[in-house]
Amino acid sequence: MDDITEQERQMLIIIRENANRDGFALSIRWQDGACEIAMSALVSTLKSGQKLCSARGVGASFAAAWDGMNPNWA
Repeated sequence: MDDITEQERQMLIIIRENANRDGFALSIRWQDGACEIAMSALVSTLKSGQKLCSARGVGASFAAAWDGMNPNWA
């Protein structure tokens, strides 16, 4: 796996870290020449117990979509 991009490496780390987490979802979709990535996870918070955090990115390549992900918790 020496030929993977930095974005692919980051994705693999996130998958490994969240593999057994309830509510974790990652979706990669190609349509009309664009890549769309959507990711969400339940995150524990002090105030409300759990909060659904998500991020979405769209781009002409996987790398562009990954780099353009816009998290809702930022």
